[in-house]
Amino acid sequence: MISFPGSSTSVEFDRGQAVVLGAILVFALAVAMLALYQLNAVPQQDRNAEFDAYQGANVDMIELHNELLRTARTGGEGGANVKTGVSYPFRPLSPNPPPGTGSLRLSAPGTVTVSGAVGQSADVADFWDGATVSHETHRAVFTPGYNRLDVPPVVSTGYLAYRQPEENDVVLLTGQSLVRQNRISLILLDGELATASETVALSVDPVSTGQEPVAIVASGAVDPDNDGRPNVVLTLPTDIPADVWETELLAGEENVEAVTDNGDGTVDIRLRGVTDDAAARPVVYELRMAKLELRKRADQAVAPGAAPTYLVATAGDGASILDSQTASLTVQVRDELHNPVTGAEVNFQASASGGDPGDITPQPNVRTDQDGFATVVFDPDEDFEGTVTVDAECESCVGDLAARTTSFTVQVSPGPETAERPPSVEIVDVWRTSGPDDEVDRYTVQATVDDPDGNLVDVTARLASPEIQQNPVDQDDTTSFDKSGDTVTLELVDRSNSINPFPDTPIFTIRVTVQDEAGLFASDTTTVNNVE
Repeated sequence: MISFPGSSTSVEFDRGQAVVLGAILVFALAVAMLALYQLNAVPQQDRNAEFDAYQGANVDMIELHNELLRTARTGGEGGANVKTGVSYPFRPLSPNPPPGTGSLRLSAPGTVTVSGAVGQSADVADFWDGATVSHETHRAVFTPGYNRLDVPPVVSTGYLAYRQPEENDVVLLTGQSLVRQNRISLILLDGELATASETVALSVDPVSTGQEPVAIVASGAVDPDNDGRPNVVLTLPTDIPADVWETELLAGEENVEAVTDNGDGTVDIRLRGVTDDAAARPVVYELRMAKLELRKRADQAVAPGAAPTYLVATAGDGASILDSQTASLTVQVRDELHNPVTGAEVNFQASASGGDPGDITPQPNVRTDQDGFATVVFDPDEDFEGTVTVDAECESCVGDLAARTTSFTVQVSPGPETAERPPSVEIVDVWRTSGPDDEVDRYTVQATVDDPDGNLVDVTARLASPEIQQNPVDQDDTTSFDKSGDTVTLELVDRSNSINPFPDTPIFTIRVTVQDEAGLFASDTTTVNNVE
């Protein structure tokens, strides 16, 4: 059928074309809007998500830094979570970029050294004698893997958290805890950590920690770069420029004389060895060192424990006691980081000119407690007078002989003469053990004896008639008594029928006498009825 202009069929055709063209235009507009959204809005949303994730990761690395400090200080296990990835917003009509997962790892090992220092006490100086002391450490590094943002890695070293420098521009996330006045705190990191996931759960394990610092001073070695004044020098592996250390991190620390760049990824921090006044007194530094293992929470610990290295005398040296007293002697076993070691064996031996001066208990070996201490008691012989040397050796320590041994000196003097104390006796019971038809009378006597000097030699019982005081009826010999604790039991026999002119004596007197080595004696008397 042919339609002509103006007919109804033509009108319907034109109207259909308009609908189709309108739908095409709407679809094209939607596609253009989606393209603009994908081109402009989606990247900005991704950048916002990545920026928020990066800020969160910075906070997590600060928390990790704080957890390292806490574990080093308390010795307790710690943990932290670090968000290394990013979650992009859900967009049903717009594809997301691939996962932006970063990595968390321990850096290649670096070496921390302390040079120009010596232990202040003699025992510590046996181990730390002025030679350079070196220890290996790592840094925890979070490297972002975002799709939109290009941002620097974040680092935690155990004494500082920061963003890695970009063209010498360092963003410090925390202050430094390395040098504070005369306190030096070195936290060494060890372990095997290299992981990439959205969030990493970490464990912080103490390998070597302690509560007490060790005192060090400058060894006095002349430093030609410092006008002949001695220094204690800390050498650190770091990617932070020396001028940032000197002008920002260590600004205001009066003991820091200079920070220099060694050109090999390390800096030297020079600490003054003596005061700046005319007296030039040695500056005593309190050094705390700790070693921690950083690992994924699901992994097993791999860092080796700290070995016992040397010991120090902590109490009892130079004691002066009487021969009736004892001296308590204590040592502490420490590892190479100067922290206490539990379960190390220490042997103590006492000696003096002229023979054995006394006993040491317990023996032969003493194990250190949870704080690294081992304690013994020296008990001198009663007749010893003079100077005693007690040598202690840590048989499981790995240091040289001078480091793993120490000595105590104890002066023993005679005590004042004490007055001799006499013994005493009290009859507590007497009973007849013979029957009415027996030819002789028998008695058992019980008495309590006090022997304060412990030198009792004789216990005697006498059975006598009051009418014949000068002629005892019977006397037992000293071998016939039984002593149990403080009680003596004696057996007496009346043989008066053969020697007494009064054979039916009704009353007997029983007397018990005790005597000690000094000739001091005591006695007690009671009577018994011989007729009943």
